[in-house]
This record gives sequence, structure tokens and C-alpha cells, in this order.
Amino acid sequence: MTPFTDVYPYAISTINDYRLTALMNQSNDTFLLKMKELLMIAIPRFTDCMQSLEYDYTTEKFTNTLTYYEKAILGEFMVIVWVETITNDITQINAHIQGRSNKTNSEATNLKEKSNYLDKLYERVQNHINDYQHTSDNFNTIFEIQQ
Repeated sequence: MTPFTDVYPYAISTINDYRLTALMNQSNDTFLLKMKELLMIAIPRFTDCMQSLEYDYTTEKFTNTLTYYEKAILGEFMVIVWVETITNDITQINAHIQGRSNKTNSEATNLKEKSNYLDKLYERVQNHINDYQHTSDNFNTIFEIQQ
């Protein structure tokens, strides 16, 4: 069994956001709840996992022992979810829709750059999933090769 908290460092090491840091400094319980929320959204995105990602929400543990690759990929999906929340920030979208100033143009450019970054994150995680699936153990499982 793998505790949810074993996955969090894979996301936290990539996310560098003052809001998350402030949340962590204010209340560890609230921070852990936020990380759990991100993980809950990330889990169903890892559809190519070679083992079940079934979990017990109460104990906050996966029923299986996750590998390094699986934890890292889930962490990457958590980062994607985090970036999506920032990209979908309604205050930024409203400013883009309502404004006509240079500030709005820079906000639109910023939103476009976030969207491009998100696309690159998706591509990177897909590459890592491909690498994960092609490790010898998983490759043998996919093709039912007996050793």
C-alpha cells in the first residue's frame, strides 16, 4: 500500500507557486487537503497505468504499492491539474474579455503562454508514460511474455 503523501513530493518539487507555499506555511492540514484534491483529479488521467490505482479515500492509501514511475507520473498529472487551475483562473479570463488596454494584451499573451506550457506538460507526461510502459517488466506484461 502506498500512502498518498508518497506521491506529493513528485508534484511539489515541480510546482513553484507562492500560493501553495503560503498554504503550506499557514496550515499543513489545509495544504494536505489541497494536495489530495489535486491527486483525486490526477488519478483518473493515468489511464495507462499497468496496475490498479484503486485507493481507500479514508486511509488515504492506494491498495497497491506504486512504483517510482507510477508515483512520478501521478505527480506530473498533479502539476498539470495545478497549472490548469491557474490557467482557468476566472479573474484572468474576465480581465482579458473586458479590458482594452495594453495590460489586457499582456494578460492575453500570458494566458496563451500558460496554455502552451500546459501542452508541453501533457506531451512530457505522455513521453514518461511511454517510457514507463516500455520498462522490461511492463513490456513483458503487455505482451504476456513469460520469463
